[in-house]
Amino acid sequence: MRKVLKAKVKGFTLLEMLAAMSLMAILVALAVPAYTEYTLRGDRAQASATIRSIELAISGYYVRHRTFPDSLDELSLDIPDDPWGKAYVYAVIEGDYVAKHKNGVPLNSDYDLVSKGPDGKTRKKTTNKFSRDDIIRADNGVFVGLSTDY
Repeated sequence: MRKVLKAKVKGFTLLEMLAAMSLMAILVALAVPAYTEYTLRGDRAQASATIRSIELAISGYYVRHRTFPDSLDELSLDIPDDPWGKAYVYAVIEGDYVAKHKNGVPLNSDYDLVSKGPDGKTRKKTTNKFSRDDIIRADNGVFVGLSTDY
């Protein structure tokens, strides 16, 4: 009589597969929000840097013409859209303030320069829910950053 040799089959059991998939799901659940926040911080930093560059161009324009430009087009500068694909909002302060902080206190006395943030929406008050993710210029350029940090 011949002996039948059984081959040893190597593989994963169902329990081992479920454990591995659970571990991967936990890692993904932790990594995705961290990566999203990381890219959002980078986008905010880029918007802040662009606002600073535009601010320098406006200062140069003011020195040459003794007035602020009516629009960013007058700067003869190739201004990119913000990291979220929207144009920067610029307004010269003339009587009615465009952006205001708590209790209606104006952000600037010369001009406002704002990125609408990821949601692409903004309102006159920085405390409005649509303005919380905006990147703003405040205190005549002393502060540039996330409106909730101001």
